[in-house]
Amino acid sequence: MRLYIPNSRETDIPKQFKTFVSEEYFCNCIKCGKELIESDSEYFIEKVIKNGEIEFEYAICNHCAEKVNMELSTESKQNIEKYMSDRVENLSRNIELLNNPEAEYDNWLEKCMITGNNIDKGSDYQVAAQFKGNRMILSFMPYAISLDAIEEMQELLSAKTKDELDNFKKQNLDLPPEFLEFIKTSPFVFV
Repeated sequence: MRLYIPNSRETDIPKQFKTFVSEEYFCNCIKCGKELIESDSEYFIEKVIKNGEIEFEYAICNHCAEKVNMELSTESKQNIEKYMSDRVENLSRNIELLNNPEAEYDNWLEKCMITGNNIDKGSDYQVAAQFKGNRMILSFMPYAISLDAIEEMQELLSAKTKDELDNFKKQNLDLPPEFLEFIKTSPFVFV
């Protein structure tokens, strides 16, 4: 699932992609528990921000991310792929940033990858990034997706995929039942 992008580079993991609670590295995959840092594993971190506060966050190893992706319906994957390809001009911004050796990781997160609009840090959005051990990979990722784009993508998901994403949240996020019910209605798009 790793996207190979020529000229991708690595950087230290910034504070924004450490755990909210302890500001330490995410050490284990949320799904299988695999150790991520010492094993120099490839993994992803996703954070959902609501009203400027982290609603939930997790790290998932490449292997588990591929398994979750395989559980999503073909219809949903095709709809999202078309949706993304129709917005390729905004996606190319990350490649431009990659080709600028002066660009810092947070430049990738200033604008919604889908709409091209600025991300308001006090609003609702998601961020995702790719890592290998204790390093963040700068390539197609990291990226931010605004609530508007997430809501549009939610409309493209089949009932089966929405159920799979709800099950993922329920099984893997250590949240109280009342909060799980609340986020069940929150837009969420898996990395």
